[in-house]
Amino acid sequence: MKIDVTHIVRSHLDTLRDEGEARLSREDFLLFFILPALAAVIAFFVGLRIDQGAFGVSISAFAIFAALLLNVQIALFSILQREWTPSDDPNIRAIQKEKRAERRELLREVNTNISYLIVVSCIAITVFLLFYVLKPDGFFAQFVSTYIYVHFVLSLLMVIKRSHALFQKEYETED
Repeated sequence: MKIDVTHIVRSHLDTLRDEGEARLSREDFLLFFILPALAAVIAFFVGLRIDQGAFGVSISAFAIFAALLLNVQIALFSILQREWTPSDDPNIRAIQKEKRAERRELLREVNTNISYLIVVSCIAITVFLLFYVLKPDGFFAQFVSTYIYVHFVLSLLMVIKRSHALFQKEYETED
């Protein structure tokens, strides 16, 4: 199916594994999925409320993020396409090959995470549009809204960290 994004979600979850491990990292799962739920429950009980105006602003913010994240994917693709000049020295060439493999894996993970954030943004736009139109009040709308905000920010921080690592590797010399 052309709109099935479950492979993006599965690929994103695969990036939450500890290196060399077959199962998901328990800490990452808690951080990215349980912590937002806990934060949403706490926010509701301490009286943090999201009003109708915030739903409208959220639609705009997530639409902007979706567009910006698509542009970031294009920029990252240009890094992947960059030509590397192989060294004449076989030892240096082996090191270069290993660095390219590391870079390619990190690019794959960042691309997957960005694709996931774009999907989350699209879902958020839809949810906030529904909340804006239907004007729900109560725990459900507050919980879902806070969960989306916290989950998105934590996932975005992961992308920022991985992008930083990727760009740091790009600044390193090949030899």
